[in-house]
Amino acid sequence: MELGMILYSIPGKWFLTKIKADLYFLNPGNWVKIFRKREQVKKLRRKGDREVVFDFKGRVLFQEIDNPVLKYIANPVFDLYWQVVKRLIFW
Repeated sequence: MELGMILYSIPGKWFLTKIKADLYFLNPGNWVKIFRKREQVKKLRRKGDREVVFDFKGRVLFQEIDNPVLKYIANPVFDLYWQVVKRLIFW
């Protein structure tokens, strides 16, 4: 999915913005901030992962993107993948 977004960002002229965002998350120095914030958020949770993801769908829905590859190939594959994976979440 991420590779598809990178390729799609080239004609959309936001490739550099996409790369900057990716580099932020690849920087291990930012991981500490992310993990600390995640711990704070986890303390506020009232539902477990399994309960939260039960109704999730495996589709990419962007009004700006009306691409047949996304609609007829990527979304069906992603949805099938998600239907399997969400049943593996047990916590």
